[in-house]
Amino acid sequence: MKTLHFTKEDGIWYVNEWYLNALPKAALMMVAGADTLLDKLSVDGRTATIKAYRKPKEGTFKIQLIEPNNLSNGGNYTIDGPKGYPKKMWLCNVTRIVYGGFMPKELHILNESK
Repeated sequence: MKTLHFTKEDGIWYVNEWYLNALPKAALMMVAGADTLLDKLSVDGRTATIKAYRKPKEGTFKIQLIEPNNLSNGGNYTIDGPKGYPKKMWLCNVTRIVYGGFMPKELHILNESK
């Protein structure tokens, strides 16, 4: 399980984890559906926190890798979330860093935003 924090600055969502601070800020941007998902998960419009599990847990929704992108080292995911959530998103190479060098085939997301 990974706990991930996100912040929105000037209308752009960024992953906010200490171990990613050495990366350029532009690499930490959430775009292409991930930003829309964070808008849905956020309570205050400025922060969001999720727990990402590798196996299903009560209260989670699933995201599933449907198309790895070898050029960007990222991947396209489908989102099986509640009504109104985006259906697809792209996750970048930073996901590989978070998960030790690979893009997870699926994750189960729990919204921890308060």
